Amino acid sequence: MNSETDGLARRPSGKSSTPVTVDDLSLPSPRTPLFDSETVFVIPERSNSESDVATLADDADSTLTVCGRQFTLGQCGKVKVTWKLREECGLDDWIGLFHIGETNKSSFWDSKTRGANGGQKGELLWDLDVISHCFTDCQTQVCFKYFSGSTGDLIATSPTIVVNNNNPSPGPAPRPDTSQ
Repeated sequence: MNSETDGLARRPSGKSSTPVTVDDLSLPSPRTPLFDSETVFVIPERSNSESDVATLADDADSTLTVCGRQFTLGQCGKVKVTWKLREECGLDDWIGLFHIGETNKSSFWDSKTRGANGGQKGELLWDLDVISHCFTDCQTQVCFKYFSGSTGDLIATSPTIVVNNNNPSPGPAPRPDTSQ
């Protein structure tokens, strides 16, 4: 080994014979037609956090989505409900409209069957104005739930939506106080 070139490397191209200084941690790499020095490689970080795991698990679940989060009766009371199922689906599957927090599947305000044209992916338009009598408050929170018709199992639940009613019906008349 020549003492003049100890710790030095030659340029890979034959254009110059001038040695290039190289540190111990990196070596010069020749340019290739596939990669140049401006190419940036992004390697996603691996995460073990519970929120990331939950996000990954959600990708494997069935979903029921809606086109918005706020609707006003008489103005824009039509909701597009979209489903994407991982489970087997049947002609007797159904979607119900429920007051938020309702757990009894028989207590739906309105329901629709998925229909013969619906498969594991589909959508339908839900007109809330048709059932405006259900919305007696100024604001009501509801959600949609997709049920298997054969097993009765809850397959998916939509995010909560708020239905605004600019003309709420008055509540029941107050009872007269008869305790006196």
